[in-house]
Amino acid sequence: DPGNTRLYLITHELSLNSEIWSVPLGSPTIPVTGRLEGSIAEHNCSGLAVDSTYLYTACQLPTSRILRVHRTTFAVEVLSNTVVVNTSMNSIHADDNTADGIADALYLNVGTEEAYYVCGLGSTPFAGPFASWGAATSNYGLGFDDAANRLYGYDDDTQELIIIE
Repeated sequence: DPGNTRLYLITHELSLNSEIWSVPLGSPTIPVTGRLEGSIAEHNCSGLAVDSTYLYTACQLPTSRILRVHRTTFAVEVLSNTVVVNTSMNSIHADDNTADGIADALYLNVGTEEAYYVCGLGSTPFAGPFASWGAATSNYGLGFDDAANRLYGYDDDTQELIIIE
């Protein structure tokens, strides 16, 4: 959440619609009650990034694709269907490099030793490979430090932290 007031979560559903929930941050009491924000008719979704207007996720069914979901209407837009996403674990990060509250690019890891870049979000989106650090064995997770403008991956073969600048 750009306002840093809520944490957004997505369910990983195979036969039901995927739901997006949020919980308030900084609550003085725990546990806190989650709020169902909405659902989308997509399955095997994982990874979630948020800007002031949209949610971004990667889903595997009905076809492998990267989606943008409007936070108010829950209208779904396919940004790319060229990246083969993982059935259960994707990491996605939104980069707002113009500081207008809307993501300008996405970084995505789909469970392999590769990162993908999605750009052109305001016009004609393009998705393609951005970085690779191994032989495409299973690796899960991709971190993004927007202050330092760095991505962090992990190579489970060499047990090294990979810094992508």
